[in-house]
Amino acid sequence: MIADDQITQDTDGLIVADELGVRLQDITEVVSNEDISLGHANTVNEFAARNQSIGGEVTFQSINNLTIGEVTDQAATNANISFATTTGVFTTSANTLIDATDTSNDVLIQTGGFLSLDEAIDTNNNRANDTDTDTFDADVRLIANGDISQDAEGIVTANELGVLQSRVAHVAGNDIDVTGTVHDVDLGFDNQVDEVAISNVNSGAEINFHSTRNLVVGSVDAAAIQGIDFEAPAPAAADTA
Repeated sequence: MIADDQITQDTDGLIVADELGVRLQDITEVVSNEDISLGHANTVNEFAARNQSIGGEVTFQSINNLTIGEVTDQAATNANISFATTTGVFTTSANTLIDATDTSNDVLIQTGGFLSLDEAIDTNNNRANDTDTDTFDADVRLIANGDISQDAEGIVTANELGVLQSRVAHVAGNDIDVTGTVHDVDLGFDNQVDEVAISNVNSGAEINFHSTRNLVVGSVDAAAIQGIDFEAPAPAAADTA
């Protein structure tokens, strides 16, 4: 899926696919704050998105187990359509050369089952800031009804990271049943996050988090977009290094 402007859906415009790759290329405007808003009950197993609109957000929901991964390139025969390989979820912040009026290029993702970060979620795509003295602008919010995990490539770069692990008995339209199982939040690789708040409703479950930056265990504001309602989690203990 490729567009140069807003990408959105309503409750009848659901996507059913193994992999979904989305690119908002914004080639006509320097600052437009155009969003990718696909926050209704899609059925997708793997998702990757790149929003090149400065200040533009990415919102996505799948009722399946979801992997943030890679969608490979494809070109349509006899048509001027070419989809470049897209890896992870990227939004574009302002840089020092551009006076953006809004740089809240947040990411909001919800899944009806497990959430696996195999590739990065990066809200700092337009700058090279990676030290403790630099400031990130955007926030990442993640909601799952099962394990939330990452590998070494699936790091999160954001100002604030809010995580909700909310166990449910069954997800409508899905065969995922996570009842009676302990589900952990395991985000222990080299994330670059300034403030974190994590809630895990499973009794006896673990929360593991690592940031390479100075870290505050604090709060992340609530957010509601389309079919996703992120309720602000209470601060949770985090392991930092």
